[in-house]
Parts: sequence; structure tokens; C-alpha cells
Amino acid sequence: MLQRLIQVAALMIAFHPSLVMAQAPATPPPTPETAVKPKLTPCELLAESIEQPLKSIDMARAESIGDNSAPRATLSNLKINGELLLVSMNLQLARDNGCPTRKEPLRTGRYLVAALKCQNDILRASFQKDVSKSAGSEIPTSCETNTWQPLTE
Repeated sequence: MLQRLIQVAALMIAFHPSLVMAQAPATPPPTPETAVKPKLTPCELLAESIEQPLKSIDMARAESIGDNSAPRATLSNLKINGELLLVSMNLQLARDNGCPTRKEPLRTGRYLVAALKCQNDILRASFQKDVSKSAGSEIPTSCETNTWQPLTE
């Protein structure tokens, strides 16, 4: 059981960039004067931390459309599994903190249209860059996940 938990933790660290501490530049700890005070409650932060992995899952699915490579599909599925584990942990934290429970089930695919638009814009920018041979790798504005709106039924 412990070995399985270690494997899951290793996968999550490998496929979730925000969990990798070595990639972040070393910054001095904030002083009380420079520290930004969070304006969200812990329950709001947990709700937000549940939505972000759902967006990442939809982005991974959008990236894999039309791809027939088994190794890339395996990596995509591992990434999706890691994101789902992250959602599960955040749901457990929300429950443990007494946050209100969700009334509807979590559904992936609510951000798929936005993810597809982002992927399409990335491919178009890549094609235009190849055609014009210009440098620069700007991320399209459609890829800013904080602006993505979920699909409603």
C-alpha cells in the first residue's frame, strides 16, 4: 500500500508542474509588508484548485485529438490521472475543512471548447511562425485559463 502511495505521489510530481519545487526560481520569503494577503476563503481557494485541474484535463484531451501515438496517449492518460488524483485530494481537503459539498457531480469536458480553441490558436501560430520564419513564442490569449467559461447545460 505504501509503495503504491509513493508511486502515485511520484507520478503527480512528475506530471504536475506546480508541484515541482526545483523548477521554481528561489525567491526570498515575503516580509509582512510585501506579503500579499489572500482575499479568498479556504473553501474558495479549494474550489478554484478543483477547477484548474479540470481545465488541464480538457487541455490534455484537446492536445491529443488526432494523435495516433500510443506512447503520447499513455503520457496524456498519466497526466489526466494525476490531475484527477489532485482533484480527489482537494475534494477531501474541502470536506475536512467543512466546506459546502457540491450538489452536482464533477464533469470533465466543461472546458473542452475553450481548450480546443486554445489548441487551434497554438497550431495556427505555429504554422504562421513556420511560414514567416519569425522568432517569438507568445501564448495565445485564448489559452489564458482564468478566462475560460464552463459549458452549461
